Amino acid sequence: MKSLAIKAVAGLLLVLVLFLAIFLIVRNPSFFDQRGVFGPIEEEAWRFEEDVGELAEKAKILFGGDLMFDRHIRFFAEEKGYEFVFADLEGLFSGYDLVVANLEGPITDNPSVSLGTVPGTPENFIFTFDPRVAPLLTNHNISVVCLGNNHILNFGQTGLEATRRYLSRAGVDFFGFAGDDENRTLVRKVGSLSFGFANYNQFQEGGLLAAQEDIASLKGRVDWLILYAHWGNEYQPQAGPAIEELARDFIDRGVDLIIGSHPHVIQQKEIYRDKIIYYSLGNFVFDQYFSPEVTRGLLVGLEIDRSTGVIDIKEWPIIMLPGGQTTLD
Repeated sequence: MKSLAIKAVAGLLLVLVLFLAIFLIVRNPSFFDQRGVFGPIEEEAWRFEEDVGELAEKAKILFGGDLMFDRHIRFFAEEKGYEFVFADLEGLFSGYDLVVANLEGPITDNPSVSLGTVPGTPENFIFTFDPRVAPLLTNHNISVVCLGNNHILNFGQTGLEATRRYLSRAGVDFFGFAGDDENRTLVRKVGSLSFGFANYNQFQEGGLLAAQEDIASLKGRVDWLILYAHWGNEYQPQAGPAIEELARDFIDRGVDLIIGSHPHVIQQKEIYRDKIIYYSLGNFVFDQYFSPEVTRGLLVGLEIDRSTGVIDIKEWPIIMLPGGQTTLD
């Protein structure tokens, strides 16, 4: 009799537990999933992060000028570690969704040609960057680079292909016209906003036509169309009339923001049809120290709030120190 009574009580408790479980599921179907009973906790967390990304209405992008990691920069990076180059800028970089810059040369496993050469000699202008540069960019949130410039083919097509491989392995996106049709443009999503990147490379045959075609292909497909223009004359504090006319034509064709590079000094900015043109941001990482102008550059922060329509531009002056490090000025 005692055995039967125990079985009866156990059966009654089982019925109550099942009833309670059914009641909770009906009232809140996600109750058990949230606790990892019917679904793994990791999967639920991943879905939550995805939802947050889809709903994000704000985007913050930081733009910089020319990055060059050969010659003296390579020497000091080998001596002090590559992380040293950006050590002072980590806090600024981490405050943005992504950082974009012009990569002024290829990443290859070839030894440096320019290291230790006399300034002004032909070898002094042939660049190659150590493969450690690719993860360095990733570690500092520089997740998009432009390859459309006058040094990217310093080691030919082989060097360009090696650059693309190293960047891809490190998770760095790239765009730009380097003479072929590979990866000329890029579309990146930041929250709910899409950004299209195109390039005008003045120093590559067919560069103007390529830029016009790429602008046309991106127009209407993205929320913001950004053009990195590698153009103009070196060391001139003002962009000339021909460059100004070209910049305005790019805006007329649908570009929302122009970031200029190549002159190695900061040049004027212009607002044309409510769009901003930065003719040159100057150097970002470089070993030119022969005048105060070439040691200084500009970082430009773009902040967009789609929900309010507010667009904010912030400028961060930087300085390149003789020891190979770039810091806030």
